[in-house]
This record gives sequence, C-alpha cells and structure tokens, in this order.
Amino acid sequence: MILAPKETFMEDVMRKAATGDLDAQCYLGTCYRDGTEGLPQDVVMAVMWYTLAAEYGHGAAQRNLGNCYRDGIGVKKNMAMAQYWYTMAVS
Repeated sequence: MILAPKETFMEDVMRKAATGDLDAQCYLGTCYRDGTEGLPQDVVMAVMWYTLAAEYGHGAAQRNLGNCYRDGIGVKKNMAMAQYWYTMAVS
C-alpha cells in the first residue's frame, strides 16, 4: 500500500485558509506581510487574506488590516478605513 506524503504545516494552513478557517487566513496574511514560513513578501496578498478573515469578524485580522490602512501597507493609506477596522476589532 502506498501512502500519500504527510501534508506540511504550510500546506495545512493554506488548505484551512482556502476552506474558510479565519485563524489560518489571518496567519497567512501575516506570513505574506512579513515574508515568512517560506512565502514571499507580498503585501497585496497579505491584505487579501486579512480582509477575508476581517469581514467575518476575526479580531486580529481586523486590527492587522487597520494597521495596513494606517501605514499604507498593500493599500493606499486611509485613516478612515484604519479607524473603521480598529473599531470593528474592539466591538
């Protein structure tokens, strides 16, 4: 019998993120933002993953997305959007 190779940690994270796991989506956002876990630094992908999780109420993703808008990371700097996501994160 041939067994499939064990899934790597990041393959597991990506699979979970793709199927709606909010923690995995937020984690991928951070990995892309920082270029860690073998992923290239890609701030546009970071914002995409943060947004997916933030829209479903993930507090850390909302805060991180607010930081992106505050600092202009992957998006145009926008203090109103930063404030919106910060407010969502604490509500």
